[in-house]
Amino acid sequence: MRLGIVIVTVFAAGSAFAQPEDPVEALQEARRHMEEGQSLYVQGRYVESAQEFLRAHELQHYSAFLYNAAVAYERFGHLGLAATNFERYLRDDPGAPDRAEVEARIARLRAAAAAQGGTPPPTPTPGQTAAPAPLPEAAPEDIKSMLTVQTNPAGCRIVVRSVAGQVVAQGTSPLLSTVDAGEYTLTATHPDFRPATTDPMPVQPGKVYVVRVEMAQGAFHAFLRVVSNVPGASVFVDERDVGAVGRTPYTNPYPVGRHEIWVEKPGYRTVESEVDLALGEDLTLRVDLQRVDHGYLDLRANLRGSRVFIAERLVGKAPIDHQLPAGRHVVRVESEGYKPFEGRVAIERGQRTRIDVRMRPAPSRVPAYVSTGVAAALLGAGIYLGLEANALYEDLESEQQRGTLATDDPRIMDGFVYSLAADIGFLAATVVGGFAIYYFLRDPLPDSSAEAQRPVDLSIAPVGGPGLAGLSLGGTL
Repeated sequence: MRLGIVIVTVFAAGSAFAQPEDPVEALQEARRHMEEGQSLYVQGRYVESAQEFLRAHELQHYSAFLYNAAVAYERFGHLGLAATNFERYLRDDPGAPDRAEVEARIARLRAAAAAQGGTPPPTPTPGQTAAPAPLPEAAPEDIKSMLTVQTNPAGCRIVVRSVAGQVVAQGTSPLLSTVDAGEYTLTATHPDFRPATTDPMPVQPGKVYVVRVEMAQGAFHAFLRVVSNVPGASVFVDERDVGAVGRTPYTNPYPVGRHEIWVEKPGYRTVESEVDLALGEDLTLRVDLQRVDHGYLDLRANLRGSRVFIAERLVGKAPIDHQLPAGRHVVRVESEGYKPFEGRVAIERGQRTRIDVRMRPAPSRVPAYVSTGVAAALLGAGIYLGLEANALYEDLESEQQRGTLATDDPRIMDGFVYSLAADIGFLAATVVGGFAIYYFLRDPLPDSSAEAQRPVDLSIAPVGGPGLAGLSLGGTL
């Protein structure tokens, strides 16, 4: 024989009214309408309450929904509708323990409806409370709850008792039972397993309770739900080093008692929590994940091996995936023979920003250097010839003053030639020097540039190429 585990949960609410294909979703949606009907009933909005109970019955054909709709109609004064739904309740649950009481109630309602002449009170507008009822007020405790018992293996003998020991429901699993508000114990037995019994379980009016019994285990369980403001976060329970048990939104049964929970996602701070699960509890742990204070720069270049500087510090060579504090950073990319790129990039918290850098070749300076050399040579020749011409002129002038200069002295022609050649050299040096300056300044190619893509969460791998939803960053020399 082996002990059994009992998993008890009250299903959480769904969203808009629809007919879900998933049985679990249908049960959750029915539970939402059941609780909404209970809330409207307490507010005195009885017709709207009855409609919610009937919507729950469309999703899950539990007799408790019909009973509650009948009570709401009775409270408003729709006596005929109340009697009709009480009759439907007995048809859905022929073995109802309160059958005799409900049959007597139907008879009173039919008689009262006949006395009214069959005219029901006007249906209120949404939000309007009930008209005066001809019958005594129905207390909220008159609203029934639904108890569903499922077992593994199926076919277990199920007995539901009140705390006073009275048997309120019994049968083989899966068992559906309508119960009043109160406290109950549940016992599951099977020839191959040791019997499993729950502690007293509180049942509130107008709720759907689902009890799961796993006979092959030996501990009572409750349901744990973990949800986060960022879906898809990894959930770790009790032992972090064994790996994640699932991703948010996460739902699973766990043994009653204290558990340690970690929720984490790339780009967000890990959140650690403790929960204490009680028998029959359906606990939802809501986690608010906050982004980390850093992000990543994913820089790629058309020239692999380009040096990457951030704030004038060399951080590596392209391609590079580098962690940076959130904020704006100056990025510079350099490579021999290519124009450097420099620009600012914004790093977002917990996100990766990709930049695709296109390095452009630097223009050749050989013509500038050759022109500079030629200009320097011409300038040097011009200076030399000019000095020689000046020396000759000084000698000729001195001899002329002494009266010893011959009119056909060949040095007169030499001085003229040297002077003319020096002027030509100076002029040519100026022209070639201008070309040298032009070649130094001339840049026919565009600057190196980059395109930044839209930042993505760290859990998303960078994809695509340049120009995808990117902003252009201009390069500077």
